[in-house]
Amino acid sequence: VYTIGEYSKAISDAVDKQYPSIETHHFTEKQTLSHHVRKKLTADTVVLIKASRGMKLEELLENLVD
Repeated sequence: VYTIGEYSKAISDAVDKQYPSIETHHFTEKQTLSHHVRKKLTADTVVLIKASRGMKLEELLENLVD
């Protein structure tokens, strides 16, 4: 589980506490998140991006598919 932004840190923390076997990472910058995710991608990786429209995470998506 990857989260980004001030308010989503609580999500990462909750997942980490409740499900310690799930890998969680929290980021404050899209570029850092993108770099980390790109290193994990394989040809059959499925990525689900959930965010409010204000986060403009289409920029992250564009970076991941390039």
